[in-house]
Amino acid sequence: MTGIILCGGKSSRMGSDKGLLSTSGITWAETACQKLASFVSSIAISVNSEQIPSYKNYFREDQLIIDNTELNIGGPLCGLLSAHLLKPEEDLFLFACDLLLMESIVFEKLLVLKKEFPNNEAYVFIKEKEAEPLCGIYTANALKLILASYREGNLGKQSMKHVLEMINTYRTELPDEWQNYFKNINSRQELKN
Repeated sequence: MTGIILCGGKSSRMGSDKGLLSTSGITWAETACQKLASFVSSIAISVNSEQIPSYKNYFREDQLIIDNTELNIGGPLCGLLSAHLLKPEEDLFLFACDLLLMESIVFEKLLVLKKEFPNNEAYVFIKEKEAEPLCGIYTANALKLILASYREGNLGKQSMKHVLEMINTYRTELPDEWQNYFKNINSRQELKN
């Protein structure tokens, strides 16, 4: 299974590239890699083409997965499908770089669920009845189905939550004590808090 660190967002609310912000001298992208590394066989960084020069200062070029320009999709779904096109037989463990408070117990639980319920195609947590798609496991089969729907013009909404409805997704309630782990840091104000 390959870990995909999502860094390709516009970071408009933050005002600068979130993946390159640093805490204790380590970029958020590097921190995300460190958190996920022991749970996957390899890690790649999902970026857009404009980010390549900056990210090459921190990662090898072969670690970077650039948004596929043939996909007329925005947001995290573009990053996920771009990774799938490069690694079509791999299950992907998706993890957003701005989930700074994430703990390894969450990754462990998702892997346990995948093992216990192998017939599902994606594995995510639910928080307040909403799926948390930016830390989850997406099987190669699920991604093939999503890509086929896109190519056939049947995708509909281009949101991660929508595609989770299209496939056989295993959802599990997020325990109260884990709620904070899924807090996205989107602005300087949130960073201060």
